[in-house]
Amino acid sequence: MDRGADVVARHAVVGEEAARERPGRFPDERLSRHAMARDMLAEDAASGLSDYLGRGEIARRRIWAAAMAARDAGVRGDEGFLSEPGWRDLAWHLLYHHPGLASESWREGRDRFPRRGDDADAERWRRSLTGASVVDAAMREMFVTGRMHNRARMIVASYRARRLLTDWRVGLGWFADCPSEWDPASNATGWQWVAGSGPDAAPYFRIFNPQTPAARFDPEGACRRTAPIPTG
Repeated sequence: MDRGADVVARHAVVGEEAARERPGRFPDERLSRHAMARDMLAEDAASGLSDYLGRGEIARRRIWAAAMAARDAGVRGDEGFLSEPGWRDLAWHLLYHHPGLASESWREGRDRFPRRGDDADAERWRRSLTGASVVDAAMREMFVTGRMHNRARMIVASYRARRLLTDWRVGLGWFADCPSEWDPASNATGWQWVAGSGPDAAPYFRIFNPQTPAARFDPEGACRRTAPIPTG
C-alpha cells in the first residue's frame, strides 16, 4: 500500500485481543438499536466485526454464541443480526464448492449479457467522481478508511453494475483492493447478487436510483458532507 498504509492504519483496530472483546460489547451497546439504525449511513450502529472476520481474528461461531447469550440474558434487539454470520458461512460454502464464483457468473447465460468493461466511467467511479453524491461519499470513505457502510455498498455496487452496466468483476477487483475487511467469498457473492447473476441474486431489472436511498438513509446529508477526501 506504500504511503496509503499509514492513512488506513489510523482507522484500524487489529488483533485477536480486540476481536475477542468486540462481540461482548456489541450486544450491550448496540444490538437494541441495530435493527432500527443499521441502514442509516451516518449512524454508527453496525457491529464493527467485519474487519476481524475478514482477517480471521475471530470465528463466526463466537459471534453467534455472544449474540445468543445476550438474547438469553434479556437484551432485545435485531433478531436478523443472528443471520449475518450464517450468510458469511453460506458464501464460503458456495465458493468452496464452486471456485469459479469469483470469476464466472453463477447463472447460466448471464456472461453473454453485453456489459461494459473497465472504461472511463469505471475510473470515475473508483475516483469518486460520478456526480452522484452518495456514491462518491461512500467511495471516498472506503478509499481512506478501508470501510464502507453495508447499505452504501449496495448503492455503489448497483450504480456500477446496473446504471453504468459495467461488468461486476471490475467492481469486485476494486473491492478486493480497498476494504480492510475484504472477504473473497462475501465479495464474490455480493457482487454477483447486485449484478443479478448469483445464486441468490437481485432481480436483473431492479435498479437503484442513488438519490432515493440518499434521501432515505442520509436525510440530513451528514454522511455525504463528512466523507473524507483522499489527498495526493
